[in-house]
Amino acid sequence: MNEQQLLKEFGLTEYEIKVYLALARFGTATAPNIIKALTVPSNKVYASLVRLIEEGFVASLAVRPKQYKITGTQRFQSILKKKQQELQVLEKEITTFQKSLSPTSDLQDVAIVLKGKKKIIEMLSQASENAKLFGYSFVGDLYFDYMSAKSVASAVQRGVEFRFLVHKTSKNKPAIKQWKKIGVKIKYYPKEEQKSIRFSTFDGRVCRITIGQPEIAREEDYLSFWIESPAFALLLKDQFEVMWKKSVDS
Repeated sequence: MNEQQLLKEFGLTEYEIKVYLALARFGTATAPNIIKALTVPSNKVYASLVRLIEEGFVASLAVRPKQYKITGTQRFQSILKKKQQELQVLEKEITTFQKSLSPTSDLQDVAIVLKGKKKIIEMLSQASENAKLFGYSFVGDLYFDYMSAKSVASAVQRGVEFRFLVHKTSKNKPAIKQWKKIGVKIKYYPKEEQKSIRFSTFDGRVCRITIGQPEIAREEDYLSFWIESPAFALLLKDQFEVMWKKSVDS
């Protein structure tokens, strides 16, 4: 993994990576120095510096003209520590959940893991096509995929109810309009409360949990856990309905 790929794993954008690596070479530098060295639009450099400072990767020095420097690896270590703690909590929750299942339940026989956004969309399309009662999804950032839309539209015509929870962003508006047109009910859910984990539940029998950005930067590395378990699917249905009540109309 090269430097660019490594920094992308920590959620940095293309321009932020360029600015960060330039500061790593310079030691300290002014914004004009960086702009000249990178031939990057000035607005992108200033915006990247602002976010890098907010996230703790870069510090602004109290000198004139203003100069910037990277803060070392402490911020990366703190992010890794947080991820490790989150994984430990998730592991405990999965263990607790497994204990709550009946002795005859065996998630190993009915659970699969998919990697990559393309495979995840294909599975969502299939699940939508097979739905008989409902399909509820928290998706965050919304895209209009024609293969999935065809499956959803066909299911809606059969009386299946589809609901999406999405983040309120200008980027989502065109897709919201298209999904609504085929009969999907959509509401806005606060982005600060749910950023990276997406989930769906279909008919109270099959569900999925997907981890993507910002925790996993590349779409081809997205992970999606699909489980055929009424207990888990109904648990996510209850969670979705709680979130739906807290959401606002799109």
